[in-house]
Amino acid sequence: MIELFTKDLDKLEKLISLGYQNSLKSLSTIVQQVAQIKIEPLEIWDVTQKRTFVKTKSDNISVLTTNIKGEIEGRSYLLLDDNEVDALVKHCKAPTNLKEAFLLELDNMLAAAVITVFSNYCQLKIYGDVPQYTQVTGNHLMNFIIKDLEGVTNFDGICLVAETHFVFDGNLEIKPQFLWFLPKQFVQAVHCLLYTSDAADDSLRV
Repeated sequence: MIELFTKDLDKLEKLISLGYQNSLKSLSTIVQQVAQIKIEPLEIWDVTQKRTFVKTKSDNISVLTTNIKGEIEGRSYLLLDDNEVDALVKHCKAPTNLKEAFLLELDNMLAAAVITVFSNYCQLKIYGDVPQYTQVTGNHLMNFIIKDLEGVTNFDGICLVAETHFVFDGNLEIKPQFLWFLPKQFVQAVHCLLYTSDAADDSLRV
């Protein structure tokens, strides 16, 4: 079981938010008129626990997968349902036949920005690999991710669930979901940087 404290969770949320904010300049080259990116309070699910860790969103879900490589291994998954994809593609005036390439570039910018923040904060040499696109049905999403995680060597970490809001000028808002599968080594690095002694009363066990 991995033990997290309130400050650990707050710091992880701030790191992810900082990555999203850092990505805005790059995103402006492909995503027009994005005003802000924000996340709701993180949910944490321990991958070792037998429970549903993915919310079924629709019949068809676009899954953008980025492998985290280097001194630690992990995965990120960006999940968008058909309505979100259609709204995003329409708003950005992306050619329909280039939808997959557009989504891959979007994920690449977002994931790379967050991974860079993780790397700098924890002083770990890590990077995001080239993202992969897959479309799955909602009822097969759980099995897809479980099977995909088998490719991460000795994964023993947690899943951070980031409900993400893209807010655009013109009152358009979409709410894709980001899943960050991060190993125990990374979580411990964040904890060690925040604490010099145990905080006995505000732990969260996941």
